[in-house]
Amino acid sequence: MASDVQIDRFVFDATGVSVEGARRIAVMVAEGLASADGLPEAFAAPRLKLVVSAPPDADEATLARMIVAAALHDFARTM
Repeated sequence: MASDVQIDRFVFDATGVSVEGARRIAVMVAEGLASADGLPEAFAAPRLKLVVSAPPDADEATLARMIVAAALHDFARTM
């Protein structure tokens, strides 16, 4: 079941990613979280600080998937 996801603040610090690239990644992250299975329809997620190590040649979609996976992992620990 898809959930509505509201991200109040998304801080993205990555060397070599343009502002537009960061925006595209943020949208993909929100879409990935919204379509994730196993999340309740509504919940207050804690503030997360994620550190994701991606290979230098990772594309935006891969990086977004890695961020979503890390967020879901943290959500699972707090729910």
